[in-house]
Amino acid sequence: MYAERNDRPGAIKPGSLAMAIAINAGVLSAVLLAAPEIIKIKPPVPIEIINIPIEPPPPPEPVQPRAKTDPAPQPKPILADPIIKIDRPVDVTFPGTTIIPTGPTGTSEGTGVIIDPPAPPPVLIEPSIDDRYRSSFQPAYPPAEQRAERSGFVVVRVLIGIDGRVSAVERVSATSDDFFETTRRTALGKWRFKPATRGGAPVERWRVMRVTFQIEEA
Repeated sequence: MYAERNDRPGAIKPGSLAMAIAINAGVLSAVLLAAPEIIKIKPPVPIEIINIPIEPPPPPEPVQPRAKTDPAPQPKPILADPIIKIDRPVDVTFPGTTIIPTGPTGTSEGTGVIIDPPAPPPVLIEPSIDDRYRSSFQPAYPPAEQRAERSGFVVVRVLIGIDGRVSAVERVSATSDDFFETTRRTALGKWRFKPATRGGAPVERWRVMRVTFQIEEA
């Protein structure tokens, strides 16, 4: 019975197993006993440092002195004409007028041409408020300012024409835009003046007007 089991195909024989173990043990012993390989490392080559001399920079070029230039000529001061003192009066003759003496020279006898003095400039009379329209000069109180119970004032320049009406209004100062706007509309529509006159003839003229807005206490 035992002889048949050991002779089966594919069965491991005891002799072959022992031989395989012996071969592996020999190989392992050879690896363990082999001397390690020593790798030699070459020492680093020293670096030689060479100092290269640097040539000094060339000396700076000498600075040439600037040529002196003559200063610009200064303007000569303008001197006022000297005052000439005259001990005796000087006769003044207007252009186009000739005085003809009739008496001997150096005497006061005779008559000459009498020169009338120049006419004075025409008199300018500034414009004034026409009393017939004085009650219309106060503008209506702006509703927003009245609700806020706010007082104020407006200063304007008005151009008064030859008919006494206002043709232009310029704002000088005002407490608010509402105060100015109601003043401007009233001036253009209701204000009436006695126009300015120059030598009796009516002329246009500017005048500054101030309007005050005041809340009346009950």
